Amino acid sequence: MRRVIEEAGLVEPRSRPWIWLVYVLLFGASVPWYLPAGPPVLWFGLPHWVVISLCASLGVAVFTAYVIKRYWSEADGEPDGAPSPPRGAAHRDGDAGP
Repeated sequence: MRRVIEEAGLVEPRSRPWIWLVYVLLFGASVPWYLPAGPPVLWFGLPHWVVISLCASLGVAVFTAYVIKRYWSEADGEPDGAPSPPRGAAHRDGDAGP
């Protein structure tokens, strides 16, 4: 699979196969289908499958935040932390904009 190069030379997260692999593993871990049947063992006062599922869900959230922060390119070309102009505000060239 070839990586898709964007106009600015950046690679979008969807073209990185390892990101998809991590998502598949985390979502697979979040569904406790792989655990043996039987009486649940308690961890922190909860059945162990609940703790495993919550940890995997937290992992998905943290990994998503990492991917967005590290690999997601800004569509409007503004640097991180730069405020976007409010909707309807005039552009620099005097046009009212869309």
